[in-house]
Amino acid sequence: RNRTLRSPLIKADIYQWRLDGWLTVAVLVAFVMAYGFTFFEATQAIALYIDPIMVIAVSLYFIYLAYAEFKIQVLQLMGAAPNTKMTRKVETYIQKLNQTHHFDDAIVRFSLNGRLLYIDIDFIVSEQASFDSIHRQDQLRRVLDKELQAICKTQLWLTVVYTKDRALSI
Repeated sequence: RNRTLRSPLIKADIYQWRLDGWLTVAVLVAFVMAYGFTFFEATQAIALYIDPIMVIAVSLYFIYLAYAEFKIQVLQLMGAAPNTKMTRKVETYIQKLNQTHHFDDAIVRFSLNGRLLYIDIDFIVSEQASFDSIHRQDQLRRVLDKELQAICKTQLWLTVVYTKDRALSI
């Protein structure tokens, strides 16, 4: 069963259902607590404040969630890098390729814009490496595209550059 959601509208609807569910649970807990507090004379006065306190607590939680989502969206608009867990996986894979193909280094840049992930990879080819064939470069691009699609699980725009001059990559 496919658990990855691609549509932001579906994600927003699920988000709303979760918030509604938590609000319902909070109201139920407040009702049970207030009802329970009415049985004891020492806690009867507190029973009046349970519902407003629960509403304030849930409202603060909702504000926090909205702020966190807003922050993510603003970062995406600014072209910020995606989550670090995924970028680490990509960088680890690129380092393995560096060792396999004897590149001097690789510079990797990430940018997430909505559902589209941009990955720009500059391979610094050593003077001794025989990686001048377009055919070999295209083979590596195909492997990279396939592997990075599997790692990232999102729509991907991959740019791969091969150079011997590191200054051209910075």
